[in-house]
Amino acid sequence: MRIPSPALHAWFWLALLGVLAFGACKSPAPAAQAARGSMAEKPRLIAGATPVAAFVSEQLLDAENATTIVYVGASWCEPCRRFHQALEDGEYDAALQNVRFIEYDHDVAGKALVADGYTSKLLPLFAIPRPDGRCSTRSIEGSVKGPSAVENLRGRLRALLVDG
Repeated sequence: MRIPSPALHAWFWLALLGVLAFGACKSPAPAAQAARGSMAEKPRLIAGATPVAAFVSEQLLDAENATTIVYVGASWCEPCRRFHQALEDGEYDAALQNVRFIEYDHDVAGKALVADGYTSKLLPLFAIPRPDGRCSTRSIEGSVKGPSAVENLRGRLRALLVDG
């Protein structure tokens, strides 16, 4: 019987450690991924792009555990500014977990939005998109002005999400 040399023994252990280290760098097991995917995420804004329906449809495919809402606002719209500030301050975190807002500026993308059905008489507009990225019939538009706009929108957005 031949006894392995110390150098061969060291190479064996280095190779084994390398294999173990490489395995540790791989993506987590499916159970770990599922647990991470089930964690609630804060609502967030995603900058929209044109053509609207194509971009929204692509975002829907990328949204695994999130609800997607198309949000149309404008810089001059006071309820829109209050919505932005409340979202940034975390005031919608509990009520709108796992919601992604694809944001469009009405003054910049108005024609492209209208072409894909995102029309409204008032701003802001919040609409649940169809799978093809076009606007569905599920939407809310407008809000009260002033500090109560945040609560007004919170309740109406929750109702929009539940009505589906």
